[in-house]
Amino acid sequence: MSHPDLPPTVKAMLASEGHRVHHHLWHFVRSEENWNGLSQADKDSLTADGWAAPRFNQEPGSGLDFLGMHRQMIHMTNTALAAAGDSNWPNVTGWNPIPFEDNNSDWPVPQWQAAPPPWADAALWQNFTDLADQARSDARVNEMKSIAAIFRDSGRLSAMSLDELGIQMEWSIHGWMHMRWSGAPANDAFSSDPDNDWLFLPWSSHVSSTFWKLHGWIDERIADWEAATGQVADLSNAWAGPPAPASMSASGTTDPAFPKTCMRKPSVPSRAWTSPAIRT
Repeated sequence: MSHPDLPPTVKAMLASEGHRVHHHLWHFVRSEENWNGLSQADKDSLTADGWAAPRFNQEPGSGLDFLGMHRQMIHMTNTALAAAGDSNWPNVTGWNPIPFEDNNSDWPVPQWQAAPPPWADAALWQNFTDLADQARSDARVNEMKSIAAIFRDSGRLSAMSLDELGIQMEWSIHGWMHMRWSGAPANDAFSSDPDNDWLFLPWSSHVSSTFWKLHGWIDERIADWEAATGQVADLSNAWAGPPAPASMSASGTTDPAFPKTCMRKPSVPSRAWTSPAIRT
């Protein structure tokens, strides 16, 4: 029997368009390829609304951005979970241990969908399928077991900056977990229905209960880093998008300042965490 889903009130909040827009755009604009592919008008619109990232992913400082923005999301979701009062979800806690086996009773690996959904052409879906297959392979699982151990090893952590830890986790085990536990997508990849909780894309991934287990695990590595280095994590300069956007509030309403362009619902989904780079 799988672990119970998020409380309905929390899932509905996360599924609101405001939350989806914020998570999608934050990942989208941090990709140099995505940003450079925009028209100047779209760049100007996003910049005016505070969506010009101060750095791209894998650049110095981006690891702090990754850890800090998702920690803000966890704090927000913990507030909503406390209000929901569901004993199955008192707060966000990470997997301990990561359920590496395919048929885990609580967090089984879902079956991948062979046929492309309506929004994806055959080439794009084959690319996604290849990535999902790699994430499910025994070789990649064994590789991630080793990488997970590195991120809990005090000797290895003591030699890393917090920024380096964030970059390495984002582009290794984080992307792998998103792809491994992705199942069948919605027929409309950019629907705001709560059932659209596909872990593969930033528009929908945070609506999935699995998202909070994997990001809980990542966030808990910050405490391991603090213990290993004797330092207190400073995420005060992490970039989380525009200051206090409505999409990150408990109400989940859509900020009218968000650009009403194809950026919000692009015809080809952002491949925000499908980079093959794994840094150890």
